[in-house]
Amino acid sequence: MNQGFDGWSFLPNFSRAQMVQLGANVNLTPVSTYIDILSLTLAPGYWLLLASFCALRTDGGCFVEAKLWDGTTVYASMQSSPDTANISGQYAVVATALVGTRPVKLSCATASNVATIFVKAAIGQNAAGNTATTLLAIPIALS
Repeated sequence: MNQGFDGWSFLPNFSRAQMVQLGANVNLTPVSTYIDILSLTLAPGYWLLLASFCALRTDGGCFVEAKLWDGTTVYASMQSSPDTANISGQYAVVATALVGTRPVKLSCATASNVATIFVKAAIGQNAAGNTATTLLAIPIALS
């Protein structure tokens, strides 16, 4: 472990990394309302946050939106449009953040009332367990 500035310890390994995966599909309703999909409670410090999620649109045109945040501060966000009904897409949101005492969350929403969007726990074909939607946090510097 390397001692950094102002008492911060920089970790050169992944020994304190944390990960959570979605256990069941989540329907993104009501429209334009962010639904908390995954969360992690982390030690205060600087973290690399990596979220990957699988979204399935069942009908109509729409947007899927996601953000990494602590309920107040948004660290990163994204918006995309799944191209075809009944075909899932894989999306990512990545951030580096100074995390405090609030849990870090991946939250998703849909911006259309003509489609149903699910955030999927497992892929549709040849699934390898509930590995399609994941939140990973890797410490960069902890106090």
